[in-house]
Amino acid sequence: MDVKKSDLRKRAEARLAALDEPFPELSEYDARELIHELRTHQIELEIQNEELRQSGQALTEARDHLTDLYDFSPSGYVTLSNKAVILKANLMAANILGIERPKLIGRLFSSFVGDSTAFGEFLHNCFHTGEKTITEVEIKVPDGKLFAQLTGLSADSGEFDTKVVRLAITDITPYRLSKQSLARTLQILDIDKTEHDHIALHKEIELCTEELLESEIKFKTLFTNSPDPTWIVDENNVFILCNDAASKILGYESIEALLSMHPSEVSPEFQPDGQSSLNKANEMMACARREGIHRFEWEHRRSNGTCFPVEVTLSSIKIKGKNCLYCTWRDISERKTIEKKLQNLNQKLEILSLHDGLTDIANRRMFDSRLLLEWGRSMREKQPLSLIMIDIDYFKQYNDTYGHLPGDECLIMVAKALSEVPKRTMDLCARYGGEEFALLLPNTNLIQAINLAEECREKIYQLKIPHESSSVCDVVTISAGVASITPDKDTPIPSLTKAADEALYLAKHQGRNTVKAI
Repeated sequence: MDVKKSDLRKRAEARLAALDEPFPELSEYDARELIHELRTHQIELEIQNEELRQSGQALTEARDHLTDLYDFSPSGYVTLSNKAVILKANLMAANILGIERPKLIGRLFSSFVGDSTAFGEFLHNCFHTGEKTITEVEIKVPDGKLFAQLTGLSADSGEFDTKVVRLAITDITPYRLSKQSLARTLQILDIDKTEHDHIALHKEIELCTEELLESEIKFKTLFTNSPDPTWIVDENNVFILCNDAASKILGYESIEALLSMHPSEVSPEFQPDGQSSLNKANEMMACARREGIHRFEWEHRRSNGTCFPVEVTLSSIKIKGKNCLYCTWRDISERKTIEKKLQNLNQKLEILSLHDGLTDIANRRMFDSRLLLEWGRSMREKQPLSLIMIDIDYFKQYNDTYGHLPGDECLIMVAKALSEVPKRTMDLCARYGGEEFALLLPNTNLIQAINLAEECREKIYQLKIPHESSSVCDVVTISAGVASITPDKDTPIPSLTKAADEALYLAKHQGRNTVKAI
């Protein structure tokens, strides 16, 4: 930290030296005022830094939680480079591949794939089509092999500063083994019907039957005992089977109560995007039948009427010759809550960065940003853009007489009064620095801006804030400089603030408590 501060100090001193501006001679009073302003500003920065630190800590905690959701997902996820190098993997991916996660990072995913050529084509399509790509591959694992469905989609990664493919891995070994067993049975049926072959055929059929039965038992066990709600949807888009987890989370006493229902019947009438649940459910199921697998977010409704968000995965499967859908989903309410908190934190950080901590009006950063925006819009629309620069008269003497806490109260009252003068949402009142304020007025000509400046001057005068140290009045007053420009491509943006500053200089040196325009 000390090294960073030292480096920052050197850079700041170098930039100050480059300005080549002589330091003004300061009286003892001015020096005290300057020190006070610097200390006050330092405290303001420390307060803002603490708020930002707390917000940053909350963001870190939310990010850690999202990392846990990724790591402990029941699906395998890996992130690949364009050379098929594994950059990131969750725990389920390591479990499927049979290797500890730290040892996965940096390895070629193709080294696990039986047909590396076909996988190379799949990876190429992921990167170059920009669309979701699906394939089935043989995966080599320490204790043998398995079959997996890979779903890949390319994305730009800020984490790895390159384009990557995010890969979902689904174990489809039982399904593939069943297909292979069926293929062997059909092959046997084509051989000559000799007595010896009849015996071999009978044994092969018995073996296939046992394999199919074992596969069916495994499927039913996984389906029934899955902690995630799981469904089978038939060709008519209605539920024909579900597990206990599905009936419990939806608040139904039995599985039978859900059978023959359309998914929209356990959903609100409309989804959060405004689409009817009936139409959208049919679209999602059609997409899954067409593409083989489809994942999306959905809102379900419990039997008591309460709704909650889920992430749904639909996979196309055949059951007894019929085209069905295997559906599983998980409750993502907690994730949505975290996303909402992150959004609120970002909004709070944005507000903190654009508002003055003392007066609660726009700060210099927001003023600079809006000036750039309104300059471009005024140039396109060929409309005038006006600026009023305001300075509280003899404010240093006010602080010296009444103290800095009353001085802060004075700034707050002046800021509130000035912010009430402009009536349009496009107008901006900002604290420019210290006791200086600025009013940015789009689509406003010079005469209109002068009138508003006079209204500001009168409004501050009517506050009747005592100021016995003022040389122009016994109450707080302001001086204002007004400038107006219709921007074009040959006029630099700083010309507007420069002109308003010059007008303010005239107002302060020609009696104060007045308005001058250029």
